[in-house]
Amino acid sequence: MTTITKERLLTIKQWRETYGPGSNVVLPAEEAEELARIALASLEQNALSGNSPVIPGDVLSAILKVARVRADFDDFDGDRRGIGDCLDEAEQELIVTINKYASQLAVEPVVPAVLERLQSIVADPRALPRRKEWVSGQQYSYVLLENVEAMVDEACHAAMLNGKGGA
Repeated sequence: MTTITKERLLTIKQWRETYGPGSNVVLPAEEAEELARIALASLEQNALSGNSPVIPGDVLSAILKVARVRADFDDFDGDRRGIGDCLDEAEQELIVTINKYASQLAVEPVVPAVLERLQSIVADPRALPRRKEWVSGQQYSYVLLENVEAMVDEACHAAMLNGKGGA
């Protein structure tokens, strides 16, 4: 298990500021998995205390699944086609999960701009930020999960700020 120090968290937090908002930085899969585990534990604690989480647990679970499959993919030496298929399925599950929440927002649009942003994130999976890699003569394309997470986080943060302003 990877332990993430406070210094590492502060470094990650400042990446956007350091490298610019359009930059892609690589977060090792082990760290992504550990951050997702911490976030899930926090959500479970919030659920027990009666606080409502900003990002639903099943969205974080889908993110964690992608991170785990990605870690397996990065560590695997053999034929990656099977794991690549699992990664594609996990990414599609994440997109479906986010779409589910976007459609719930459509029923009761708290902040229309947030709904539009979430829908634009998942409207066309081919438009999501990706990284391409050649393995054994085959090209694989991966959704840059940290970029999608940042987009969803920004939309949720905007909803929180607008919710507080309107109350």
